[in-house]
Amino acid sequence: MTLTVVPGFEVVRYDPPQNLLDVKKNIFSSLKYFTFWVLIIDFLYLTSQIQNIELFLIFSHVLIIIICAYIFYLKTKEFKTSIYSADVILKGKVLILFDFLFHYLPLILVLNHMWKNSKSIVVNEKSILMILIIMLGYYLTFDTYKIYTLSKQEGIPIFVIYTVIFVILFYGKQCIFI
Repeated sequence: MTLTVVPGFEVVRYDPPQNLLDVKKNIFSSLKYFTFWVLIIDFLYLTSQIQNIELFLIFSHVLIIIICAYIFYLKTKEFKTSIYSADVILKGKVLILFDFLFHYLPLILVLNHMWKNSKSIVVNEKSILMILIIMLGYYLTFDTYKIYTLSKQEGIPIFVIYTVIFVILFYGKQCIFI
């Protein structure tokens, strides 16, 4: 049974959490999405728990936006998602709102924080290691086709092309590495 909450937001399955363990399982099942990993790191950065990771944050946010644009607007034009207790389908204006709230707004908040605190993107070992370890760890841990309908054959070229473009644009302004 599919319930359309509003046009573009369909609930395919919903099992209300019965206890605290169900709530925890919902939270942990959300961690299969790379966006949530980056949102946690954003929170740590914006609360000054982690510093000097501007390169990682900008690189990650822009990569997420590019990949989501490919999935949401070019490939499927909808997003089927599931967590422990629910399966939903997002389409149309709801998908655009979801995309803005979870992908663009966090980038805007990070850029605003950088601007207010006079921070700039600096190539440093911490950011490079975070890009390599976190992204590679995520990519090796999760099945991107099952989660995003993005096969490894699609994801790797997007990542490589984006990385090359990012490096060319970034190094066009500064040619010092670490």
